[in-house]
Amino acid sequence: MRIKKINKKAAIGEGVFTIYRLILVTFIAFIILGVAAVFYEYYIDVRDVEARIVAKNVINCVISNNLGSFPDKMKTNLFDYCGIKNTDRLYASVLIKDENGKEITFLSQGKEGAKWFLDIIEKDKAKGSLKKYKPGYFQDIYYFDVTKDNLKIKYNLNVEVFVNPENVK
Repeated sequence: MRIKKINKKAAIGEGVFTIYRLILVTFIAFIILGVAAVFYEYYIDVRDVEARIVAKNVINCVISNNLGSFPDKMKTNLFDYCGIKNTDRLYASVLIKDENGKEITFLSQGKEGAKWFLDIIEKDKAKGSLKKYKPGYFQDIYYFDVTKDNLKIKYNLNVEVFVNPENVK
C-alpha cells in the first residue's frame, strides 16, 4: 500500500485557479443576463397608485382650506393652488356636500375625457394592446367634521382622479 504525498504548493495554486474560474463564470452570467434584459420588454403600470397620491394631495389641500370660502385661484386652478406639478395628464374633481346632501361647491381641473375610455376597458370591449393605455383611476368619498362657532358641521367630499398614460395627451 502506497501513501501519496500531497504537494501543498500545488494545492494552493489549484484553489486560486478555482476562485479565478468562479469569478469568470459569474462575470459571463452577468453579461448574459444584461444582454437579455436589454431585449426583454417589461411594463410596470403605476397610474392607479399615482391617482391615489394625487387624490390624497388634493383632499389634504381642500380640507386644510377653510371650507366656508374657496379662493378664486382654487376654483380656477386647483392643481396650482395645491402645489401639484406636471398636470397635463391629470384630471381631478372634488364635490363638496353638507350632511343634508346640499352641494356646497364643485372643484375640478384637467381633461376629463378619460372616463369614456376607462368605461370601454372595464367592460372588456378593448382588445389587445389597448388595455395598456388604461388611465389610472381613483374615486372615493371622505367624511369629516368641521367645528364652527361651537357647531359641528359634517361634510362629504367626493373625489375623482384620472391619470392618463404619459404618451397619450
